[in-house]
Amino acid sequence: RDLHYPLRRQRQMCIRDSISFEEIKVFYTVRRFVLLIEGIADKQDDLAYEKKGPREDVAYKDGVLTDIGKKFIAGTGLKEEEITVREEKGKKFLFAAISKKGSGTKDVLGGIFEEIIKGIKFPKTMVWDSTLAGFARPVRWLVSFFNKEEMKIKYGAVISGNETRLHKFDDENRTCTVKDADDYFEVMKKNGLELSQEKRKAVILEKSG
Repeated sequence: RDLHYPLRRQRQMCIRDSISFEEIKVFYTVRRFVLLIEGIADKQDDLAYEKKGPREDVAYKDGVLTDIGKKFIAGTGLKEEEITVREEKGKKFLFAAISKKGSGTKDVLGGIFEEIIKGIKFPKTMVWDSTLAGFARPVRWLVSFFNKEEMKIKYGAVISGNETRLHKFDDENRTCTVKDADDYFEVMKKNGLELSQEKRKAVILEKSG
């Protein structure tokens, strides 16, 4: 199992989707994976770039757009009159100035998380419902927040909410309501659930020593 895959993948996808952040941390226990993104921006960065197209003599024939020219312009989302022609190394090419306003981060993250969960690989994978979603064990609950707000994500037939489960035996698998991302860590701490792998390791070493 590559249990640090979520950290690497989340970082890659935030960069891919132009979402600024300060740090990404991953925690795991026997029953839970936790991904914490700190200092994340409220929206994607606005994009502005230039897209180079085909040569003018390929994009136009007798002053009329060819299929190649039409395809290029359609792919830019611009109108024909917004396309410019510029010469490079003695040949004229079509250019498009693209600008995109960033979407709200909360609207983008849902799909990212589903892809990350799906990408965690195990030697053996279980399938537990008609969606055929797979994981090492059946996913029974999801909790997701963006700052102080609930953020809906889905994996298989499971839709996230604001309830997590405590220790399976010590707390009889009791559910507990979570207010926000910060409160999740407080709930874990108050109920004796240590999320930090390093802290759990230190406790084990201290007891064994």
